Amino acid sequence: MLGGDGFQPIFHPTNSQIIWAETQRGGLHVSTDGGLNFNSAVNGIDPTDRTNWDCPIIMSSHNSNTLYTGTYRIYKNTQGANENWISTSPDLTDGIIFSSSFHTISTIAESSIDGNHLYVGTSDANVWRSLNGGTNWTNITGTLPDRYVTSVKASPNNTNTVFVTHSGYKYNDFIPHVHRSIDNGTSWTDISGNLPQVAVNDIIVYPGNDDILFVASDAGVYVTLNGGADWNRIGNNMPVIPVLDLDIEPVNNRLIAGTHARSMMTFPIDSILISTEVGSIQENEMNIYPNPTSDQINIETNEKITNIIIYDLRGNIVKQFSVSSKQYSVNVRSLASGKYFLQSISTKNNNVSSFIKY
Repeated sequence: MLGGDGFQPIFHPTNSQIIWAETQRGGLHVSTDGGLNFNSAVNGIDPTDRTNWDCPIIMSSHNSNTLYTGTYRIYKNTQGANENWISTSPDLTDGIIFSSSFHTISTIAESSIDGNHLYVGTSDANVWRSLNGGTNWTNITGTLPDRYVTSVKASPNNTNTVFVTHSGYKYNDFIPHVHRSIDNGTSWTDISGNLPQVAVNDIIVYPGNDDILFVASDAGVYVTLNGGADWNRIGNNMPVIPVLDLDIEPVNNRLIAGTHARSMMTFPIDSILISTEVGSIQENEMNIYPNPTSDQINIETNEKITNIIIYDLRGNIVKQFSVSSKQYSVNVRSLASGKYFLQSISTKNNNVSSFIKY
């Protein structure tokens, strides 16, 4: 429909003729004829602004004529397809310290309860909130890690609860980062729990229960039923691949996962919650070492492993073994240098961790 790298499309909820689309670094376009033609839609946005490669844009769930996008500052459009963007914030990043392309807004969110509540995350670790539709902004970064903000999400159940995810890859940090605030960003709690050692790219809060959370990670989709104390991987037929976006389709109550290598996958949420409860969320840590490694990976768990699968970054299986032990060693000398995911499967749990082969 629109040439170039595609990023964050938006379909008008009641008028199928209006479609927003985007190319890299904030190349916004809008169609008013169902996608037959697209026109540039950046009126009012300073072309010299620093912009993220995947520039965020959202449409308000309270007023479909209101949209927000971000460069290093927030722009607001209240004219819908007759776009007219107006800057409503100062620079929300640290300013140019390393390079002009790094210090940008990476994510924007609006509360589904109160359209005046907005949240912004930046590529240089800042998190901000506005309680009056973008007129005034407060930095709520606090004790959050100094890492790239991948997602900020307001709870659909409580106006004071907000969640943030980060990626530490730019800092050679593979620790998962998921945090929750129940006081609108005044304080933060780490709820990463037993998530695998990979970046977390997105988070979805289940309507009706803030303790049921889904996260998209570089090792697939994970769910918690207890607010992050324990996480389980979902999707038995889903390879270990990066998942970048999550959403909930409310009519059929399905979770939608946008992957980097395998298009989109959907999962019935009712089945996910039932199977997770029946299987119970048990402590089942996996230890792999040495990491990085040049020739061998040793795996140790506290319950008997039945299968071990190693995937490359594209989700392709590069090694697979049947096992019947709590300990196992895998020769990886033949693998090319790079990052891999190791999945251990038992009768009750799936564990995933990453390792570096050099």
